Amino acid sequence: MKISYSNLKSEYLDSLVKIHRETFKDHFNSRLGNFYTREYLKWLNNKNEFDSFILCAVDEEEKRVIGYICGARLGFQTKMNRDLLFPTVISFLTKPYLFFDKRFFLFLAPKFRTLIGKDEYKQIKNYESNLKQPIYSVISFGIDSNYKSGMNLGFLILEDLYKKFFEELKKRNVGTVRATIRKNNNNIIKYYQMKKWTLSPIEGDSQTIFFYKEIN
Repeated sequence: MKISYSNLKSEYLDSLVKIHRETFKDHFNSRLGNFYTREYLKWLNNKNEFDSFILCAVDEEEKRVIGYICGARLGFQTKMNRDLLFPTVISFLTKPYLFFDKRFFLFLAPKFRTLIGKDEYKQIKNYESNLKQPIYSVISFGIDSNYKSGMNLGFLILEDLYKKFFEELKKRNVGTVRATIRKNNNNIIKYYQMKKWTLSPIEGDSQTIFFYKEIN
């Protein structure tokens, strides 16, 4: 198996949608379906003022994405949520049962705040003002579940993705990178602790914590 690393290409979008929804299957956003996820990933992959980007690990033999990581300069949420309003509405109209999901209002509240231009995590802003600027966010990453077992292949792919991610950040003269983590995601928390990321003393909300890494 030969693995290459590159920016997202249109022919890899379907396999990336599958990995993203599989990775975040417990998140409400994934329940919006393939259409919303495609538009979300396309937004991140297209040129915008927040310099968002997606890096992919590609199985060259099968010509599909087997892992990815994406990032953007902080502040992207308002622009992204406004641009994705149409696919969000369409997804709800085609899946009305989502209104009865107990996570619906947890999903809606931060979306509404960013749509009207409010900071999603206002209480963290003062803390971040003392960090090296600009700050980028690790928006998400994922590895195909078929590659997570056996000889730590999934871990090696993730390590390579992060290596190339940091190389990309250095090209952009980024000062600090932020990772937003759910408190119950113990495996990811252990990963960031192992890689010497700094845990913020300030939490985002009852479910969210932040890790930071300075870019040398």
